[in-house]
Amino acid sequence: MKRMIDIRRGMLFKMIAAVALSVVMITSGCSNSAEVEAELKAMYHNIPADASMVVSGDLKKIVEQTGGKVEDGKIVATPKLDKIESAGIQGMPEMDMKAIRDNMEVLSAGIEAGAFAAFIEKGKYYTIFTIRDLAALKAAIDKKDPRPWEKYNDIEFKGEYYIMNKGQHLWVSGPVDLKDLEQYAQLSEVGSFLGNGYAEKMSKSEDAFNMWMSLDGIYSGMSFSQQAQARMAMSMLFEGPKYLVGGGNFRGKGLEFEAMPVTADYSPAKCVIEVSKIDPGVVSGLGGNANRVVAMNVSQKLVGQIKDFGKSMGGAVPAEIWNLISPIDGTVAGAMSDADGVEGCYKLIVTTNGKEDASLAQFMGDYGKVKVQGTTLTLLNGNYGNGKLVVGDVAKKMKDAWFAAASVSEQKGESGVVYLMLVPAEGTLKIKLNLEF
Repeated sequence: MKRMIDIRRGMLFKMIAAVALSVVMITSGCSNSAEVEAELKAMYHNIPADASMVVSGDLKKIVEQTGGKVEDGKIVATPKLDKIESAGIQGMPEMDMKAIRDNMEVLSAGIEAGAFAAFIEKGKYYTIFTIRDLAALKAAIDKKDPRPWEKYNDIEFKGEYYIMNKGQHLWVSGPVDLKDLEQYAQLSEVGSFLGNGYAEKMSKSEDAFNMWMSLDGIYSGMSFSQQAQARMAMSMLFEGPKYLVGGGNFRGKGLEFEAMPVTADYSPAKCVIEVSKIDPGVVSGLGGNANRVVAMNVSQKLVGQIKDFGKSMGGAVPAEIWNLISPIDGTVAGAMSDADGVEGCYKLIVTTNGKEDASLAQFMGDYGKVKVQGTTLTLLNGNYGNGKLVVGDVAKKMKDAWFAAASVSEQKGESGVVYLMLVPAEGTLKIKLNLEF
């Protein structure tokens, strides 16, 4: 049992945060200009309809929102792009901020600071830019890669760079099948993402960047057992989820991204479980500082739904687990800090109905000192209280969520804070991801 529910480890949060971050890749307060909208639609026409994910936006907005400038079509790199990439947005090199940052010299030389699109198809990543000055672009690429250019029918290519559509677009990708690229350039509207019902909304969006993701596409990259688990989890949470759509902006201290599951007709996928908002007072009750904070509201109605779901699967929730979850009724919050560089210092607060909670208290006691006070069980282990996050401040940001997690992310000497929240809205659960730096 301990191995199943080991609260000393932050692995669950790390996994969720990594998955969520991997979809926040490229990046407004007003809708796209007619020129950008038209160019996005031209790019959508070259993206196959069976792409599993599409992200698009305005490169000029990215640079300006991150504190940079566009002067005479030349893009100036910004420090914030470095901070965002180093704070944890990694895992899809051809589609994330790293792709823009690492190609800044090439992009500033000959790329139009306007529309761009990126997509995943058959496990491969592609990013598309509009070419402003073909000669300058090729000269910048030649400086980076002195190898000669090669040609395949109408496609000129060298390394990761592919000049397409008679010099109109630059595609950046890893090794690809050139026949695939040629087919992408000849797609019909129906056979392309332009025929997708969400393409029009993406091209006109007021957000700085937008994302469309097929859940089936995600499942296809999993093993059979992982697919079964993922589909079961989604069916437990939502009614008829088909896609994940969203958008985001750079505001204030960092990045704000919001997405939600939708059905085949792009209406919000109804959340089928009981979700209530976190009580920030319980989270604040953890006190002190921490490097990770996680909270969730588990009502008695949700506990009952878990029991019913077990029955619907032809069995029942095992008694040893049921005895632990049955008394929970309200916010559960936990935080972990590092004391003297040693992990394992944490505090947990569980709100109960005050009935039959002896098994839960005993189980918690295996991990530290437990205090029972009315309907609250508090667990303390180690020298908890050190960390970079002020728990009271974190609690205020979690007040509208059903589930929320915050974590300090440090890489390459840069420090940021990642917030991941599931927020009840429009009859569904919206996924909110904030990155502060």
